[in-house]
Order: sequence, then structure tokens, then C-alpha cells
Amino acid sequence: STTRSVLEYACQVFHSSLPYYLSEELERTQKRALRIIFSYASYNSALKEAGIPSLYDRRASLSSDLFNDIVLDINHKLAGLLPPKAEHHRQLRSNRKVLRASVQD
Repeated sequence: STTRSVLEYACQVFHSSLPYYLSEELERTQKRALRIIFSYASYNSALKEAGIPSLYDRRASLSSDLFNDIVLDINHKLAGLLPPKAEHHRQLRSNRKVLRASVQD
């Protein structure tokens, strides 16, 4: 649990710009640990058996959660970093009601 928290530390900052080869280097650490614990299983099987996501999926989830927290809470510490919401005064959908044709036997 300590190793995983170190690997995930501040991942929201670097996840979207992390090159594939570095992402694989991080994933290799978890693969090695799971191979020791679940020596009989493949990596994907070990993930399922342990009930944990891959490090990539976990970083993506943490990043998405942080962004949603910032967007939904105007008092969030990082909310000031986002551009202001655009106000649109156009109605993009028509209010017309469409009559359905009915077939009578």
C-alpha cells in the first residue's frame, strides 16, 4: 500500500502528459508486486482477484474526480484556474412538437 501511494502521488498533475513508456515503467512496479503475490495468475487476473484497477486506470479516475470536484465546487482552491463558464443565450433545440404518424388497420 505504501508503494502504490508513492506511485500515485500527485498523479493528477502529470497523468495527461505522461509518455507511454513512463506509464509502463510505473505499471511494471505493480505487475512485479502482483506476480509475487499471485504467482499463478496473469496480470489482468491478479488485478481482478486483488480487486484493484491498473495504475493507468487509477490515475485516470483520480484525475477525472479532481477535475469534477473543481468544476462542481466554485469554492474549490483550484477553481480560479479554470476559464469562466461561457454563457450562451441561443436556444439550440427547437420547441416544435413532432406529430407521429399512426397506422390504422
